[in-house]
Amino acid sequence: MGKSATRLHYISLALCDMVIETLEKTNTEVDVVVGVAASGIPLASMMANELGVDFALYHSRKGQDMVQPGQKGTISRNFGSVAGKNCVIVDDVITTGSTTMEVIEQLREMDAKPRAVVVLVDKKGADTIANVPIQSLVRIVRVD
Repeated sequence: MGKSATRLHYISLALCDMVIETLEKTNTEVDVVVGVAASGIPLASMMANELGVDFALYHSRKGQDMVQPGQKGTISRNFGSVAGKNCVIVDDVITTGSTTMEVIEQLREMDAKPRAVVVLVDKKGADTIANVPIQSLVRIVRVD
């Protein structure tokens, strides 16, 4: 493993510990790690491997041309199924929380159970989004 891959691996281990600690509070296990494309994919795939669970991929429609108002992203069908499963959402950053909310809603529509959101950086500073706990390595709090 190269240096950057090794560093990413250590970060994924820290995030795994946070997931385990969060889910132990509710006596819940994770079945699927859902990576938000594209930034959440490397961490999410390493975490799924470390936790020994399935990996799924969420494609957001944001930033793409010709997006219709209200059009949501999709869970890729090329990876693990999410229906009826406990899911952990992984992304690099939460800024407004809109993408995270979109993923949570999409998972619930697919009868999945979003149990935790794990990010590197939380700029929003919320403890939960749609009743799903948020864990971050770094939380940026603005003080005016």
